[in-house]
Amino acid sequence: MKKERLANIELLRVIAMVMVTFLHALGHGGVLDQYEFGSMGYMFFWTLETLSYVAVNVFVLITGFFMVNGKFKLSRVLNLAVQVEFYSVLCLLIAKLLLHQQIGIKDLAATLLPLTGNVYWFASAYAILVCLSPLLNKFIHSLNQREHFTACCMLCILFCVIPNLLPWSRSLLTTGSNFIWFIVLYLIAGYIRLYCSTPPRWFLKKPAVQFFLVYLACCTTGLLSRLILGGISRVFLGSLPVEKLFYSYNSLIFLPASVSLFMAFQYVKINNTALSKAATSLGSVCFGAYLISDHPLLRKPQWEIINLPRLTQTGVFPTLLGVVAVVILIFLSGCAIEWARKKFMHILGLPKWLDRLDKWMEKRSLTS
Repeated sequence: MKKERLANIELLRVIAMVMVTFLHALGHGGVLDQYEFGSMGYMFFWTLETLSYVAVNVFVLITGFFMVNGKFKLSRVLNLAVQVEFYSVLCLLIAKLLLHQQIGIKDLAATLLPLTGNVYWFASAYAILVCLSPLLNKFIHSLNQREHFTACCMLCILFCVIPNLLPWSRSLLTTGSNFIWFIVLYLIAGYIRLYCSTPPRWFLKKPAVQFFLVYLACCTTGLLSRLILGGISRVFLGSLPVEKLFYSYNSLIFLPASVSLFMAFQYVKINNTALSKAATSLGSVCFGAYLISDHPLLRKPQWEIINLPRLTQTGVFPTLLGVVAVVILIFLSGCAIEWARKKFMHILGLPKWLDRLDKWMEKRSLTS
């Protein structure tokens, strides 16, 4: 049985990966650190950062949307493990052979067991989420709509509202960068899939446009919170970085922004065949852009080589062109490597073996 593909959601997946690459270019690439608070460059690139900040949440929402009605397959976990292992070893070889880095035993162990070593925090949290998906699906399908909505609300209060209003509780609850928050997003995505196939009555005219405007409004609120809190901090609080207060994945601002953007694309209809094929093709390989560009052994040296901060001396527009060019290059390179990796795995016959494993496990579950 082929994996379900919806062109509109796959297009969102591609856009989210481009957003992730923008986040890395602006953050790891050092662009955001080059501008003084309140300057034009600061405003412009923090706007771009804010618009892209929903990317991680969107990826998890897409996962929950597709998996809530699906059957658990061990091959999904094994495929992820093989994929992450491939990129982790590839990055290790690049770091050692091309960049001549010193690789310690700790780095070697973490690289050879990347999911357990949290080399890619997103991939590790995602793998846990996939493993828990059968239990989550069973729980979700045991609820009626009101119970499901209530569960989502309670989890949002516990893991979103409280950590935002009481920031010191984040270490106890969640910072938004772990599988706990991913579970919350999974339940929200499950609710969207099961009960939101048609737009709500107050979003009937142009639901995609209306939800997109909500996304923009939330991002605008996030940027304003940074500017207002940053100004207060500099006047009254010294160097206390309170402007970061609402910049987390489980933020009161970025959760509704993420859900709104997802809902907007859910109601988008793609009638162009070429765009549909491009979206589904890129959506199946775009995760490679994250895995090839954000390994700890390559993260610092690659951005030092690219050296985006030097562009900031030439003005905002040339810097933007440079950032866009780098993002496109990294994204397409990652997609190309992932396409080649998948072809190689097909040559080795890995998909056939995993399919046989799934069928064997399904038979075992039916006879037990």
